[in-house]
Amino acid sequence: MDECSESLLYCEKQTNIKYIVIKIRLHYESQNQNNWAFREVELLGKLSHNNIIKIYKSFTEGQDLYIVTDYTDSGDLSQLISVRAKANDPFTETEVMFYFVQILLALKHIHDNQIIHRDLRPKNILLTKIVTGNIQRHLVKLGGFHQAKMQELDLEQVGTPSYQSPEQLLENGYTNKSDIWSVGCVLYEMCTFCLPFSGQTLYALFTKVKNEKHESIDSKWFSKELSDIVDLLLSKDPEIRPSAKELLELPFVQKWITILVQKQMIDQENIETQNLRE
Repeated sequence: MDECSESLLYCEKQTNIKYIVIKIRLHYESQNQNNWAFREVELLGKLSHNNIIKIYKSFTEGQDLYIVTDYTDSGDLSQLISVRAKANDPFTETEVMFYFVQILLALKHIHDNQIIHRDLRPKNILLTKIVTGNIQRHLVKLGGFHQAKMQELDLEQVGTPSYQSPEQLLENGYTNKSDIWSVGCVLYEMCTFCLPFSGQTLYALFTKVKNEKHESIDSKWFSKELSDIVDLLLSKDPEIRPSAKELLELPFVQKWITILVQKQMIDQENIETQNLRE
């Protein structure tokens, strides 16, 4: 959203279900300024997954576009990371894997539909509370699809630089493997409360991503298997990075899926077992 948009909470009286209504002021003098909003509506309309923000309807009225979406009650992953960092309260490996598995499930669905997200970052990973027994967790809802597009070799420079892959930053052309790099950045940030690469200028960031290697995550706090996955996702060669499907099939990730399902922290139906076997 931008300065010409606002979000309104709507509660349906009969069902007591809450929705978010996004109101966007359209710029009729410049159709290009409207493209991001219509693109998000179009692409989200192609997706149906428990870990992806759902658009229920959209319509225009006068100079405004209205989009009715899922309501999420717990902000986003960026806010949660900030709160935990300020409290010096690191995520446990269980918590990290709980979010990571859900993000992978959403990403697999997007890539299966030939869509590249292109702006996958904590700010676009929305959270809503779920309660299992006496344990409160968050259901991930991936949003922020205004930079997304159909999958193809791309040269366009979009997204948030700190989460962009080397091939995006260096304008070498990129595919959905750039989304995998972005997930690696998110995973690294959950483990360390900082980004794998940063710079005060875009050029400084370019230089670090191109020439340096990220520091390993803390082996005292996280397992070698998780550290290896982080390293794999942050491979500078996109051909080395696994797909979301391949990541979900890794024995280490499968082990965590089993644990989290047994604890009913994620929905069994959300694992898409049949699709994983394809």
